[in-house]
Order: sequence, then structure tokens, then C-alpha cells
Amino acid sequence: MTVMWTPPRDVFETTEIGRFARRYGFESFGALQRWSVEDLEGFWQAVWDFFELRADTPHERVLGSRDMPGAEWFPGARLNYAEHMLRADADAVAVVARSNTRGPIELTFGELRDRVARARAGLQRLGVRRGDRVVAYLPNIPETLVAFLAIAFANGVGDCAATDGGESACLFDEEDDAESTEHDGPDQLK
Repeated sequence: MTVMWTPPRDVFETTEIGRFARRYGFESFGALQRWSVEDLEGFWQAVWDFFELRADTPHERVLGSRDMPGAEWFPGARLNYAEHMLRADADAVAVVARSNTRGPIELTFGELRDRVARARAGLQRLGVRRGDRVVAYLPNIPETLVAFLAIAFANGVGDCAATDGGESACLFDEEDDAESTEHDGPDQLK
């Protein structure tokens, strides 16, 4: 077997996965990987704890069903990923964007939080509520990130067709998708 990559010697001091491994007493990635497959519930609870995830409704257990496909992780938990994405230090850089059509953009977490809050307020004024679907045809720019974080904060479900996909990314064929008028979740949106 050819080794494609070897972590640097200081990986346990300079990376999140290294800090995670050290916190739980692992000195090698091999041992960490074994733990991750031999004790699924212990490993994933440790990931939850390490990243200090906060849930509005706590999970009942880590693994509700092991069936693959269809494993059920953290049943009962309700959390908002946008909340976790924006909780970093206000002065830390959150977004670095480069474009061929405008100058470079850097946003701190504080600036990103402010933009997301304003976009969320706009969505709420438009009547967007929990479970509403919000779809957009947007390029890969910081404003798209702001829009989808705002949708998540409003407890909506967002979906996007990137402009680089062209109009075919947005075409909808009612005959091919006649049964898709009702969706159970974001994975089923087209």
C-alpha cells in the first residue's frame, strides 16, 4: 500500500483532531481510528462533547439504529448548526473570499453574525417560519453563505442551485418528479 499522506510530527499540538485524540488519551491515529469503529457510541459522544454542541432538545442516546443505510444518530436532539458556525470569537476571520468580478472580501465572525441577523430579520418579515423551504439561484459568494445561515437560524430549509450549473440546474420536469410535491426533509429537495 502506498502512503498518500503522513501527518506532521506536531499534529497532536496543532490540529483539532490531535487535540481531540490527546484529550481522550490516544497517542496514535491508529488507536483513535480503532476506537471510532469499535465503540461508535462512546466515540461520537466524545465528538459531541469535544465540540461543545448545544441542543435545544438533548439526544436520548447516541445511536438509535445501526442499520446501514439509515443509521439514526443522536435521536431526539434538536440543534441549529448555524448557531454553532457563528459562535467563534467576534474578531476572528470567518470568511475569506476572492472573485474575478470584485475585490477581496474578509468577514470576521462578528461581521458575519451581524449580516446573518439582518438577513434573518428580513426573512422573518417575509413570513419565513420553521420548516418553510427557501430556494435560491445564487453564485458561490459570501452573500450566499449569509443567506443560508439566516435561513437555518429562521429554522427554514434552504436549497440552492449555483449559477455555474446554468439553467439546466433549475429545470423541473413534472412528469419525472410528479411525486416530489411533498418533501420530508432537506435531503429530498431537488
